[in-house]
Amino acid sequence: MRATRDMIDLSIKIIIAYVVNMLSQEHGIPREEAFRSFAQSKTFSLLSIGKAKLYTESPEYVLDLFKSEKNGDIAYWLDV
Repeated sequence: MRATRDMIDLSIKIIIAYVVNMLSQEHGIPREEAFRSFAQSKTFSLLSIGKAKLYTESPEYVLDLFKSEKNGDIAYWLDV
């Protein structure tokens, strides 16, 4: 089965919601602040670009990728 644009968009939204909720809980910050932080990241940009197909990864993987980006772990990033 080929993924439709609607399926891809839903997957992206689910991943974003998961990452934002986890960041909010882990750092004790409002979801709006967590979203702003995530939305300004390269990880978010990759997720939003369909060609990168980051939407096919688990929400946990995307969260780990974001955390690695924030920690400056370029070696992990180069694996993407």
